[in-house]
Amino acid sequence: MASDPITLQVGEQRFTTFRSTLTGESPYFTSFFSDEWHRQQADGSYFVDADGDLFRYILRYLRSGTLPIFYTNSGGHDYSMYHSLLGEAQYFQITRLIDWLKNKEYEKVVRVKFSARELEGADKISYSGASDVQIQHHSAWRTRKIYLCPRRIEVHKGNPMACGRACRNAQGDRDGEFEEEEVLRTLEVSRRTVFDHNACVSENLLAT
Repeated sequence: MASDPITLQVGEQRFTTFRSTLTGESPYFTSFFSDEWHRQQADGSYFVDADGDLFRYILRYLRSGTLPIFYTNSGGHDYSMYHSLLGEAQYFQITRLIDWLKNKEYEKVVRVKFSARELEGADKISYSGASDVQIQHHSAWRTRKIYLCPRRIEVHKGNPMACGRACRNAQGDRDGEFEEEEVLRTLEVSRRTVFDHNACVSENLLAT
């Protein structure tokens, strides 16, 4: 029966699906099953002379309507995979998938956003957050001048605005005093990967 599962032998791999899944967007399979009597093997399966490893992505698309993304944070887009899959999509005549791959529409799905901030002190170098954010730290030691209170009040150190009249009287006509201090300065660069899932699915799926 037309609604029964069928088995495909694609290269050396076997797949089980429905005929309607294959023919929904593929004129190749529509034609393939129109003269099925001489394509069916002795065990009842249908032989398709194609790459079984790539066909799993073809079948995944035909089942779900979700367009493929081959992307990792470390390696970026896998253009070799896109190119190989384009050849299979053209072989099976799947127009929407061909356009997606040929026009590199997948590049619009993934966006990378960068931000940076400067940190001071080793105790500031820490991060805990979302897994879609990667953090890089670029550190270097720098020398800075630290203001010294004329009365050597520790809480005034580094903050001349904290000194009052008594401190100014103690300073008199002398120039302000400073000491040099080594401080670790770090540039923290955040890289966030933003994925637009809606761009990968069909309008029919978004409406459900």
